[in-house]
Amino acid sequence: MRAFPQMRRAREKDVEALVEISRLCFPEYLEWCPSSQAQRWWNAIVKSDCCETWLYERQGITVGFIRLVTDPAGHQKERKRLRPTWLTLACIVLFRPRLFANKLFKRVKRQKWDSYPQYKETDRERKSLWIHSNGVKLLMQRKGIGQEMMRFSEKRALELRFDSIKLFVDWKNIGSIKFHEKLGYVHTGYMKECLAFIKLLEVPNTGKMPARDDRRHLPDMKDTMVNEKEGNIKIENSWQNGGRIQ
Repeated sequence: MRAFPQMRRAREKDVEALVEISRLCFPEYLEWCPSSQAQRWWNAIVKSDCCETWLYERQGITVGFIRLVTDPAGHQKERKRLRPTWLTLACIVLFRPRLFANKLFKRVKRQKWDSYPQYKETDRERKSLWIHSNGVKLLMQRKGIGQEMMRFSEKRALELRFDSIKLFVDWKNIGSIKFHEKLGYVHTGYMKECLAFIKLLEVPNTGKMPARDDRRHLPDMKDTMVNEKEGNIKIENSWQNGGRIQ
């Protein structure tokens, strides 16, 4: 795209770069995953018709990526097909028992989130473009790359005829929560240990919301306290106050 010359669509030859960045940015999710499994997973994603993976390059080097899901139903089917095999899980249990126990403990710990208002998709959110994941190399962070990729995703959403974008952020990732809140994303609920956000997009050259604007469908939730080791972060969830974090 001419407006974003640093962005290009990922291809099969970029799988190794995607695996490297994802391991650096999401170590807790990929620590159990062998390199062969991660490459098989990313190779299928790059070829998928249900999502688009875009790369951010500087001087010919891939420093970040963003993954956009255009067909959530098809994505879920592909996700089930790409689950680790029983042989992979057996190897983890036999050769890395501490890692397996840690994963099991985290699974049990997730039950505490059942007491929070659970995320329920509205008609608007089902028709939203889903930013599944994005990541930037550690040495290239805080240089405006993430913000530029988010602007690109909003432009891409309008090209694909989506008028809103949704995403999920880990509740411990305070920096990412503040980053998306600054870009105008609104907190709409909880899904496991993640916070759900949505943003309604403006029609180019008019500054107006799309005709299908139905903000009334966004839940007007009560204020909720999320505890973090460094302190308490108060999330105001109604649309009127912009989902601000204090």
